[in-house]
Amino acid sequence: MSAYVTAPGQSLEYRSRIAVLAPGSLGFAKVSCVGKERLVGSWHALAFRTKEPPPLSNAGRVQATAVILGKSVVLSATASDGLSIDAHAIVQVGAECAP
Repeated sequence: MSAYVTAPGQSLEYRSRIAVLAPGSLGFAKVSCVGKERLVGSWHALAFRTKEPPPLSNAGRVQATAVILGKSVVLSATASDGLSIDAHAIVQVGAECAP
């Protein structure tokens, strides 16, 4: 990973996208820095849109991988057939962009 020095006062831009996953599905999401911005960081996360905490076993039924391509972060995610339809799985991918 590369490191960049940013002058004080310049704030980072945080951008993100989500993909909703049903049992047995494949999802993609892409987020990019724009113009002269530089990609200085990225993340991806898994969540379940439920009122009660989901069983921990649900986390193992979703796989997500993010790759950096230039100024973009591309996420691919899969949900196994064993994931409950009531899990409402979502994955998020994000980019930190410096001016």
